[in-house]
Amino acid sequence: MEVYVELAIAENFCMDFCLFYGAKCVTKNGCSYQRLAFSSLLCACFAVTFPLFNLNAALSTIIKFAFAAVGCLIGGKFLSYKGYISFYAAFIFLSFLTGGAIIAIFSLAKTNYLPKAGYILSSVPVGIPLFTCLIIVISVKKFVRGFTLKHTKNTVVLRIFAGQNSTRIKAFYDSGNKISYFGKSVNVISKQVANKLIDVSCIKNFINIHTVTGNKKMAIFTAEKVIIYQDEKIKTYKNVLFGVSEQNLKSGVLSADFSEE
Repeated sequence: MEVYVELAIAENFCMDFCLFYGAKCVTKNGCSYQRLAFSSLLCACFAVTFPLFNLNAALSTIIKFAFAAVGCLIGGKFLSYKGYISFYAAFIFLSFLTGGAIIAIFSLAKTNYLPKAGYILSSVPVGIPLFTCLIIVISVKKFVRGFTLKHTKNTVVLRIFAGQNSTRIKAFYDSGNKISYFGKSVNVISKQVANKLIDVSCIKNFINIHTVTGNKKMAIFTAEKVIIYQDEKIKTYKNVLFGVSEQNLKSGVLSADFSEE
């Protein structure tokens, strides 16, 4: 059987990217598409070269699981060990689920199976059309989100909860707010508002931000719960990051990616 290296790498890359993206969605990980692509490429190269070592089944399985763990570590962004375990578990689960689903569907469709060649659908392997569908879904999702932000009211009312304290403020979505902390978007409120919720002087977490006047450090904290009132809709979010601005902001500044997370 002839195997074209370029096609094999492309097939494995596409399938791995779909699985990593699924793990990202399931665990709500804040990793970027670039990280997922790099990890997928690394795993694809491993998948193509690994059979050349001709190891026994048991050792091969152990090494594959170990390399999957490395791929997840590279692809995701984690604030804790628990987050990494969740991402890895989601990736493994989706891998088994996808493999089982493909076998079941092809069996029901009475698709021909050739030993060492797999199920024959067409000249294009399964992973590539699956990846193409995923890219279309991501593109449509981004377009709809952008369209919605442009054609709906930007101003909303927030009630922020931190510990036993809460406060109600107005805020607006700003596509220019790209501040993030470990891949998670950071919304911005004034120091005066933050002091109603917590003692700002006790904040220990800071993030570097770039402004027209140079680099600055911004204190950040996590609000346990945020309720958003927009028109007649009410939405609740948990564990929301806020940055504390020294400027006297008249309203909060929400990241355009906030509701997506």
